[in-house]
Amino acid sequence: MKFYYVFLTVIANKKSEIGFIEKMTEISTLLSFQIIFNYQKLIIQTPSPEYNYLKYQPTHTTT
Repeated sequence: MKFYYVFLTVIANKKSEIGFIEKMTEISTLLSFQIIFNYQKLIIQTPSPEYNYLKYQPTHTTT
């Protein structure tokens, strides 16, 4: 992500237009939120090892 911000800064310096810089900042912010959101969704969808362990434990059996 750092590389991406550096890239944006270079473009912004070349253009040196306030509107253009604002638009680029807006786009980069949206992109970073999208990445965070997708990552959180991935974590939520992945069941934890503890959950799997509990799920597949046999019920109490009387010997």
